[in-house]
Amino acid sequence: MSPSSTRAFAVRLAEDDAFRALVAEDTEAALAEYGLAEPGLVPDDVVLPDKAALVAVGFEKKPKPKPKPPTPDVPINLQLFDPS
Repeated sequence: MSPSSTRAFAVRLAEDDAFRALVAEDTEAALAEYGLAEPGLVPDDVVLPDKAALVAVGFEKKPKPKPKPPTPDVPINLQLFDPS
């Protein structure tokens, strides 16, 4: 179980109603999608946290950072590299 897969699972649980339905119906299959299934550790009755509660503790998709604008070509002074 990696922290990134656990976080991805929680983020999806906070945002995707169809995934929440899958988790409620077949918890082991949903956990297996993220490599989180541990045989014998999933209870028979699973109660999902409220979506708002997951978002409140930070389980939401973060906006992708804006790409940095390309830096302009800077002329290189070749005299700095001339050994003579």
